Amino acid sequence: MNINISNKQRASYVGILILVAYSMLTYTITNNKILGVITDIISGLAVIGIPL
Repeated sequence: MNINISNKQRASYVGILILVAYSMLTYTITNNKILGVITDIISGLAVIGIPL
């Protein structure tokens, strides 16, 4: 799969995915287990998406 995007766009997408990956810290802040599980799943998908 070869997608034509500029380096600037790629850097922006990776930056957004990195910020989303940090959402896993929500559980540490809130101690809400349900929210923690949801943000862990989302952050895991974001980390997987970074090298793509």
